[in-house]
Amino acid sequence: MTGHSVVMENALVRLEPLGGVHAEDLRAAAGDLGRIWYVDHVPSPEGVAAQIEFLLGSDNYAPWAVIDLAAGRAVGVTCMYNIDEHNRHCELGYTWLGAEAQGNGINAGLKLLVLTHAFEELGFIRAEFRCHSMNWQSRRALEKLGATYEGTLRRQRIMSNGTVRDSCIYSILDYEWPTVKCGLEARVEKTRHRSGA
Repeated sequence: MTGHSVVMENALVRLEPLGGVHAEDLRAAAGDLGRIWYVDHVPSPEGVAAQIEFLLGSDNYAPWAVIDLAAGRAVGVTCMYNIDEHNRHCELGYTWLGAEAQGNGINAGLKLLVLTHAFEELGFIRAEFRCHSMNWQSRRALEKLGATYEGTLRRQRIMSNGTVRDSCIYSILDYEWPTVKCGLEARVEKTRHRSGA
């Protein structure tokens, strides 16, 4: 799969190809979260190994462990998937971060890395994000990122708990990327200065 073996790093975060070596850190990160009823892809601590196995066994996902450089450990997972090289687009997501990695620039840092990879290294013209219509935290984060809301796929997915999900679609296009990149770089730099990194 395109990009799976790539290691990427900036001042806040490193993305490494996901593997069993990250399981212990990810179990601790998942334990901080509790269960979120509208998010299927956030594992319980006991489910981390199964998630790693699933992602590594799939031809559809290019998964990375999110390494918080200040903490020196894995604090979450992010993926590129549904890659369409002919039409030069992909979906980004399946992302989760432990509670301690939220609100401190880690998400901006990982988005900067994976979007730079998609647009500048792979030459994609579109990056898409989907999230549960009730996941207001993710929706606000995507809007802050500069992604454009395109609409909602109603009753698009049956969740593991039996509820039916409406999926909101957001995207960033290649000609929008320079503006989005400037915003992400500013957020990463502000966080770096604030933390003294």
